[in-house]
Amino acid sequence: WDPVVIAGGRCGCGRTAANCEIWSRVIEGADAHEAARLQRQVVREQNLLKNFLRVGRENAPDVGAFAQVMGGVYAGLAATTGARVIVDSSKRPSYGAFLRSVPGISVRYVHLVRDPRASAHSWKQRRHESATPGAEVTRRNAFDSTLRWDLLNVEAEILRGSLESEDFTRLRYEDFVLAPLETTVGLAAFAGQAVEPTPFESK
Repeated sequence: WDPVVIAGGRCGCGRTAANCEIWSRVIEGADAHEAARLQRQVVREQNLLKNFLRVGRENAPDVGAFAQVMGGVYAGLAATTGARVIVDSSKRPSYGAFLRSVPGISVRYVHLVRDPRASAHSWKQRRHESATPGAEVTRRNAFDSTLRWDLLNVEAEILRGSLESEDFTRLRYEDFVLAPLETTVGLAAFAGQAVEPTPFESK
């Protein structure tokens, strides 16, 4: 919702969410600005532990309201695309913790980890936001990116500790690069699905 939908960001198809064949149907009738407010309130990284403690609590109206919004989004995506599995590439562990309060979905977590040196190098490069034309990704120095890498991975470990082992898996980015076919087939199995045919010509 924030920043893509309310800022007119673009889908991978090149259109804004409001004009995308799929997303326009999924978010039709939703109050995007209210959803963005709920997102900012609920999914802040400092709310990671709160999301563990507040799931399903009546005294957490923002959590409950945002859970209803996102439950509608996932249901809309499934109905519009016919997909059995929806891959949500959200990166914040606090959002992962929140997902346990969303009705109607079964969640599997993939913790994708990149070598911190490569991650720091990437953060230093000038890049444009893919979803928001003209906007640049915030660049970070080595100290800042290292601190963020540590923080997010510690949070992911906290999340892992709260889940059943069959609901969480860790994947090194470098392992995927070495064996994309094998890795993709394994992730599909983790989600209870088979990939046939695969999109790869070879291993």
